[in-house]
Amino acid sequence: MTVKTIDGEKFVACVECGHDVHLYSMWASECVCGVEYNGFGQQLASRKQWDMEEDF
Repeated sequence: MTVKTIDGEKFVACVECGHDVHLYSMWASECVCGVEYNGFGQQLASRKQWDMEEDF
């Protein structure tokens, strides 16, 4: 994973489809194919795997 900076904006190439993803958010930026990345360019798990409703 390589983050590119163009005119002060960060981008990463999507591992699934190769499109450049604009990393506009530190939380989650989405590619046109649906894969999401955090502000550091790391691929995030599918939102289906985000278990925010689980009781501990």
